[in-house]
Amino acid sequence: MGHPGHPEHPDVQAAIDTIVTRTAAAGKAVAMSVGSMDDMVRRRKQGASIFILGSDYRFIRDGIKEKIAGARAALR
Repeated sequence: MGHPGHPEHPDVQAAIDTIVTRTAAAGKAVAMSVGSMDDMVRRRKQGASIFILGSDYRFIRDGIKEKIAGARAALR
């Protein structure tokens, strides 16, 4: 599409919107990866029904960041 590495580009988002809407309208399940809860809700309203909320790496990374922030706050 001419926007490698930029899934947020309006052209890319418009194409995803079309795919999700048409696939759901055809009665097929739509599974997709989402970057946020807001994105998940928006895609659900379009007809997506299966969501990948992250990866093992992201969940572990986010948990570690939370623990480090908690430790830093406790030591202040």
